[in-house]
Amino acid sequence: MIDGKEYKLVDYTADESWGPKLDGQEVLHWDAFDPEDTQNYLKTRPWVYPSKDYRSFFNTGVSYTNSIALAKSYENTSARLSASNVTQSGIVPNSDLKRTTVALSVNNKFGEKLTATGTINYIRTNGYNRPEQGYGSNSIGQKMFQWGQVQLDYDRLKNYKTSLGEQKTWNRTAWNNATPKYSDNYYWIVNENIATDQRDRFYGNVELKYDIAPGLYATGNIYGDNYTLKITERTAVGSQPVSEYLENIREFTEMNYEARVHYDKKWEDFSLNAFIGTNRRNTTRALNNTSTNGGLIVKDLYSISNSSQAPSALVEKLQKESEFRIR
Repeated sequence: MIDGKEYKLVDYTADESWGPKLDGQEVLHWDAFDPEDTQNYLKTRPWVYPSKDYRSFFNTGVSYTNSIALAKSYENTSARLSASNVTQSGIVPNSDLKRTTVALSVNNKFGEKLTATGTINYIRTNGYNRPEQGYGSNSIGQKMFQWGQVQLDYDRLKNYKTSLGEQKTWNRTAWNNATPKYSDNYYWIVNENIATDQRDRFYGNVELKYDIAPGLYATGNIYGDNYTLKITERTAVGSQPVSEYLENIREFTEMNYEARVHYDKKWEDFSLNAFIGTNRRNTTRALNNTSTNGGLIVKDLYSISNSSQAPSALVEKLQKESEFRIR
């Protein structure tokens, strides 16, 4: 009974899909309880399967690739420079991925015995709002297919905020309480609870080769790989979980130093390939996680200093050195 009139209400407090047959009877749906929404307030609609179901939520992903390469050779030197860019829109709304790659390789011969080669690669990857995987507060797949309701009209879910910026979720606590019970509106998740990531990676190698005698030569190599990954995650004020802002920085560096002496010899019936060498590897890993605690003080301000309680922090660093020889 609402305002002296009896209605049939959908049980939107249940984050699951069950109930009577979708037979067209008139009911009050989840968006019929906002007095500011005069077009829908206390207006019944048929209890039917929606014309815009979960399939209308997803987009067709589109990828664009651009690339260019320049190469030049001289008598003793050759070089190649290439660059490429990939821009990809996600199948989940408001998500995309951008990747830029630059690579340089150089080869030079110093006289008859000494040769040097080197390559260096740089890759920047920017992810915007990558879909959360598995069981989590912002996991679209989990919220939609494990705990969703089959009769939800996704065209209506797009109207996910009130005029005051508060969330309108289908999973209401009660008809007169719009607080999300268990699940946020899917469009609130992809538009308000945003995650970003940026990864900058450098890797490459340098090799020197010296021919000592016929079949006998020495090589020295340096291999390097370094990346820095920065991740931010937002949980907006008004979400089902406590509002939060998180920053995660991960750093990784690996250097390998290698030296070898080779001897290759071929006779009519058999051949010999032998080498002796040594390798030294240095690895460094670092992790710095910080997050707000107890919610955000100011709405829409995403900063660790906006924490209502003392922020949480986790800092780790690991260094490892190893060496081996091969005969």
